[in-house]
Amino acid sequence: MAEEVGNLAAMSGRSAQEISVLLDKSISKVNEIISNSQLRIDEMTSMTKNKIDNGIELGKKTTFIIDKIID
Repeated sequence: MAEEVGNLAAMSGRSAQEISVLLDKSISKVNEIISNSQLRIDEMTSMTKNKIDNGIELGKKTTFIIDKIID
């Protein structure tokens, strides 16, 4: 009986270690996904800002040209 309890304890210990390894891998993968997502968000934000800035500049040029045509 004591041997069975000892075996069960050893199996529980190994299972706990395996679970710990799986959790560490999962946490690492989630952190990687978060990091990659943040990089993509930063890139999209930068591209959007550039498009807005270009649109504003185009609007200013258009206004200038229309003003010249009207005058």
